[in-house]
Amino acid sequence: MSIQLKVGDILYSSCGYDQTNIDFYKVLEITKSGKSAKIQMVGQKITRDAGFMCEYVIPDPSVVHPHNRGILTKKIKEYKGKPYLNLNSYSGAFLWDGQEKYQSYYA
Repeated sequence: MSIQLKVGDILYSSCGYDQTNIDFYKVLEITKSGKSAKIQMVGQKITRDAGFMCEYVIPDPSVVHPHNRGILTKKIKEYKGKPYLNLNSYSGAFLWDGQEKYQSYYA
């Protein structure tokens, strides 16, 4: 793997059907083996409106996300030479590239 995760890194997950949900996670710890990471869901800030029921967001690591599921330990895997964490059967978390992310919602 060419890029390794480290404490403080921000990861993002994008998933959804009929809408796009973005979640951000902060790496709290890398296990002694280096094979897993402990992460926690963090908040987000809206950077700009993108039209009807959609927006662009960036992470806000100073805020624990209101839907936080506690501290999760996930095995570090590799996809195209980059680290990712498999969160569940339908989403993974990738290293955030510093760019705002598009999300949509239903009110």
